[in-house]
Amino acid sequence: MTAKPWVAIAIAAMAAVMVFATAGAVRDARAGRARSEVEAALAAGLQEIQAGRYREAEGRLRPALALAERSLGEEDVDTGQVLNALGMVDKYTARFDEGRMFYERALVIAERANPVQPLAAADVLHNLGGLEHARGHCAEAEPFARRAVEVRAAALGTDHVAVAADRAALAPILACQGKDDEAASLLESAIAVFDRTYGPQHADTAVALNNLAAIYQGRGQFDRAEPLYRRALAIKEALLPPDHPDIARTANNLAVLYRRSGRPEEAVALSARALGILDRAFGPGHPEVVAVRANLERARRQQSLTPPASP
Repeated sequence: MTAKPWVAIAIAAMAAVMVFATAGAVRDARAGRARSEVEAALAAGLQEIQAGRYREAEGRLRPALALAERSLGEEDVDTGQVLNALGMVDKYTARFDEGRMFYERALVIAERANPVQPLAAADVLHNLGGLEHARGHCAEAEPFARRAVEVRAAALGTDHVAVAADRAALAPILACQGKDDEAASLLESAIAVFDRTYGPQHADTAVALNNLAAIYQGRGQFDRAEPLYRRALAIKEALLPPDHPDIARTANNLAVLYRRSGRPEEAVALSARALGILDRAFGPGHPEVVAVRANLERARRQQSLTPPASP
């Protein structure tokens, strides 16, 4: 006895559903493996960035981006996270146009995902402000940095330590536009929050101390700037590898202070140390390397013109 036609159709439909369900499960398993690979590469890349190894970070993150776009989609949240990390690499390596492109793509993804991950947009806005500040576009950087503060404060509250970090990042952007009073106030309050939350030694504290010292140095208040630079440098030396570019940045800032306050011998030693670190990290053509080399040459000229101290 043969099955009626409608029964045969129903059986065929059930078989088709099973085939499609199996194919969907395979796709889901492949996407799950791809997501795990992307997230592992992202975590490794972020560790390399934190350690100041930007070439190594890029070597992990670019394949992760290709995999994420291919397997998860160009609008996936993890794709956005990798784009944000690549923007960080480009900022530090002075490839600002490409970094801006990565950040803008990441921001679109983050803002679409905002109900699920409300802080992702704040992270990218924070970084966009930092990139524009790094290339000297301070007026363009300010709206990004201010929005980062607003978005994170709305999510976490105004007293949260992460909001203090956003305010500390806004401060140097204001300072480079001559808004020193607001910048110093933001940094002082952020340092108080960091000390209260983290204790006396933390990377965020060191950055804020460095930037507050730069404001005092710009005002010619070397006696106020020097202890802040010294504390920032000590924190970075305790927390970071000895060849980390962040150590070189504060060492060079302190060297400039020494040169301007008539201490060229100390300036030469610190600038030479900073130049060696940055040259190894970025190569001779990087803007920071060029600037530090110029500072070292000024300090050496000043040293050659300074009479030796009396015995």
